[in-house]
Amino acid sequence: MSVAAALLGFGFVAGLMLMVAGLRGRLVSEPARHRSWHLGDAVGAGLVACLVGVVVAAVTGWPVAGLAAAVGVVALRRAFRADTRPPQLQMVDALATWPEMLRDSLLAGGHGLQTVIRATAPAAPAALRSDVLQLAEDCRAMSLHQALDAFADRVAHPLCDKIVLGLKVQGGEGVAAVLTSIATTARREADLYRRMDAGRSTEVLAAKCIVAITLGVAALLMLGSRAFLAFYDTALGQVALAVVIAVIAAGVSWVMRAARRQPPPRVLIGGRTR
Repeated sequence: MSVAAALLGFGFVAGLMLMVAGLRGRLVSEPARHRSWHLGDAVGAGLVACLVGVVVAAVTGWPVAGLAAAVGVVALRRAFRADTRPPQLQMVDALATWPEMLRDSLLAGGHGLQTVIRATAPAAPAALRSDVLQLAEDCRAMSLHQALDAFADRVAHPLCDKIVLGLKVQGGEGVAAVLTSIATTARREADLYRRMDAGRSTEVLAAKCIVAITLGVAALLMLGSRAFLAFYDTALGQVALAVVIAVIAAGVSWVMRAARRQPPPRVLIGGRTR
């Protein structure tokens, strides 16, 4: 009875720690309309991690394994879930499409840049639409340069910085040619991102294979040769198990870090070039 109580207490504390960490990481700088969803998501993840930790600790009798299982549920869930289709690629596609829309409208209508921005804002790509709509509103309340600087800071993408710089430098004359050049560059960058994502999927698959093989071997040993693992029932064995788990976790973390693409630095911050 005391062992079961200790395991339950361990799982409860571990779950609370994971929930607090998840809430702190997810609620910082989030829009208010998304906070309730993230709150439920984090609580659910913490409860699942707590349950998995308790079950693993109870089945194996190893507190270290239970703690590792609880932490692993949260860590692996966040790592693998973030590698579907990165929002960065969607933003690059949007930033490649929007200059083409501006260019075509300029060439077709002969209106000024501010008029064209307001006209194309409702039809801007979804990933960029809210920012372009805000840009259109800012053009009514401030100068074009100020509105473009605010737009670049909101999007916070180096490709957007290039678009803003081109629009600010050219003004009216030659802006269509600049937009054509920017759109071409953006298309090439989007293709580069896709090739990088295709190569990155190999590293992500390798990390998943490492985790699956490790868990599979551990389960087979637990079911078929528990006597082989008797050493881990001792205090020294728990220390050794912690070292083994730490080495495996470091390897998976290194593979995932190598597969994670770092965004290029921005060239325009606060209306000034770096």
